[in-house]
Amino acid sequence: MKRARDNLMGRVCSDCGSKKSWDWHRHPNDKEAFSCAHCYRIRSLERDKVLGKTCRHCGTQETRRWLHHPDTPEAYLCVLCHDVEKIGRDMLAGRSCRDCDSKKTSKWYMHPSNDGTSQCHKCYHRHHVQRTILSGRRCHECGRGAGTPQWLRHPSGGDAYWCNACWKRNYRAKKRAASLATKESTSQG
Repeated sequence: MKRARDNLMGRVCSDCGSKKSWDWHRHPNDKEAFSCAHCYRIRSLERDKVLGKTCRHCGTQETRRWLHHPDTPEAYLCVLCHDVEKIGRDMLAGRSCRDCDSKKTSKWYMHPSNDGTSQCHKCYHRHHVQRTILSGRRCHECGRGAGTPQWLRHPSGGDAYWCNACWKRNYRAKKRAASLATKESTSQG
């Protein structure tokens, strides 16, 4: 699940009153008001039920996301049927990983050689980790080198990075400090 971003614009959901959301949408009835991503998703699912969308393959009328059918644009597919069909199309097209010759993967990526070939999910992440090892990247906080596949820029700028563990530790510490400051201000006031 996506993490809610800090609400720097001071927006409030006109449906539920929430001040946090990973995405904001204009309210359909009032262009000055906003809806959080959760309320927007609920409203769009209700709208889809009213419109009577049905999956062309399995016949379901409920899904978390509708996608257009690749052959008939006026028809719809549920997200599950879309994913199954996409994997089938990739197999029919003979797509295979340039590095390991695998024909099945959860996600395909463009090969870094940019010659039009593909790379499977596993090889993509192996390549990403090797690239960070070769670059000599180290965590600005703990000094760890090649232990993590995910790196985040350090606020000090330049070539400074955080490993995923240090970034999470810093994020939780900031969140705790903000929570304590809020509790102290409400208890004093």
